[in-house]
Amino acid sequence: MQKRKVAYYYDPEIALYQFSANHPMRSHRIKMTDELIQAYKLTNYMDMISIEKGGNKNIDLSSFHSDDYVDFLKSITSENQKYYADQLLKCYNYKDNIGEDCPIFDGLYEYCQICCKGSLCIIMSRSFLLKSKKG
Repeated sequence: MQKRKVAYYYDPEIALYQFSANHPMRSHRIKMTDELIQAYKLTNYMDMISIEKGGNKNIDLSSFHSDDYVDFLKSITSENQKYYADQLLKCYNYKDNIGEDCPIFDGLYEYCQICCKGSLCIIMSRSFLLKSKKG
């Protein structure tokens, strides 16, 4: 049986986004992880998924989420989130799901596009690989 390879995707734009001050996620840690993977040449053991720069602009999140939710992601910022307080409490269970664990930050929609782009490209590449092995 052939060993499976890990699919690897990294977009340097991800390091441009800052979560809240109290959130344990630090975008620069993703960059540092990529640098370690490169330094130890672990990419030799992975299927590298490369994506055109800026390709996240073509990712339409409304294929997976309601238009209302996508509009919310596009329009909310750390500065205007107080105007969305009712919507956050009612629709998005702000108290439990957003806040420190899922912070609102500037560029949230673009960040979501980058993450979605990576997931979709890996799925598409895996699907292609599976089809080509069968055929």
